[in-house]
Amino acid sequence: MAKLTAESIRKATDPGRLSDGGGLLLVVTKAGSKQWIQRIVIDGRRLDKGLGGFPTVTLTQARKLADSNRVAVADGRNPWATKERQTASIKPEGRARRKTMTFEEVARLVHVEHSRQLSSDKNARNWIQTLERHIFPVIGGVPVTEIGRGEVLAALKPIWWELPDAARRIKLRVRQVLDWAVENDLIAVNPERSLTKVSLPPQPKVLCHRLALPYQDVPAALVKVRESQAWDSTKLCFEWMVLTAARPGEARAVTWAEIQGDVWVIPAHKMKERQAHRVPLTGQALDLLRRARELHRTPADDPEWPLTVSPDAYIFPHPTSRQSLSTAALEDRVKKCGIPAVPHGFRSSFRDWAEEQEMVNASHNAIELCLAHTVGNAVERAYRRTDLLDQRRPLMLAWSNFVSPSESPF
Repeated sequence: MAKLTAESIRKATDPGRLSDGGGLLLVVTKAGSKQWIQRIVIDGRRLDKGLGGFPTVTLTQARKLADSNRVAVADGRNPWATKERQTASIKPEGRARRKTMTFEEVARLVHVEHSRQLSSDKNARNWIQTLERHIFPVIGGVPVTEIGRGEVLAALKPIWWELPDAARRIKLRVRQVLDWAVENDLIAVNPERSLTKVSLPPQPKVLCHRLALPYQDVPAALVKVRESQAWDSTKLCFEWMVLTAARPGEARAVTWAEIQGDVWVIPAHKMKERQAHRVPLTGQALDLLRRARELHRTPADDPEWPLTVSPDAYIFPHPTSRQSLSTAALEDRVKKCGIPAVPHGFRSSFRDWAEEQEMVNASHNAIELCLAHTVGNAVERAYRRTDLLDQRRPLMLAWSNFVSPSESPF
């Protein structure tokens, strides 16, 4: 998935490099100018090539140029050659180099090209790191032209039963790499696609739920967190996550721009299903936001005046970096408080509570939409034009009154 937007580019002022994925970078200079750079491999060498300056070259134009250049290089042409050589092939030794590329070299090219399609930088890192850990030590140095079923099996079998979930994902990534090699005429057939259930038998499916508290224990757990020795931002973020029944990642990354009156509007790119989601905010949640605003007050701010906070600022920032809190911050909090659950498990607690309350105005769909779950089949979703926000308001209010019946400042 693309990382940059026209708005984020316009606001970028700090010197450095911003990635749009797929090797496309925006370089911001100390003088404030902005230049497009494409990182690409030609003749086995990684190069940074200029695509022009912003705003002369727009974000859309830069992406089209980058895509066109990748296609040209994959086809054996050098898009940066002089006009006289524009239709010439890459030098013969470069073509020979492509024909003898190792599995690791191909995998790293695929990683660069496909990073734009991945949902986050973390997923992009995980994609290549799993290959580095489990596949490259076995077949990373083998030319792709010499990789057959035996080599693929030798890399996958050691982890097939030991790490079943990871092994299935890694197998798909190996397939992706070798499919790319086929499409770019490095090999004729992808050997991974010839593997059968005999060579890699189906793994037993083990149902493993995230550890969650009985909903009756959630109010006491919140009290433990409030009274614990931790950053106020961590404690407030944890309570926000519980009050809104949000996923930990959504709670950590919330910014002030997403708060629109008494509704939290989570943009699509932050959601698991890649669809924007609205969360009705209760009095407890709005009071929590007022307390969170004080996290942004500095000694230079007049304590008698309302605090102005940037819309792009994280509501629950790390005290020193001012970036969003890490996943570990919430996970460590439940561990140190002796709470036998994981942060994500509080969504399950909410689900159990909602099911047993028999709320008059809370339908099954409303409960599921509180959790941002997909409801109904594709046809039903195509005809549904409401997210049942009004039905969800009394449900979320009852939940807030249950887990946090009174104001609990730190």
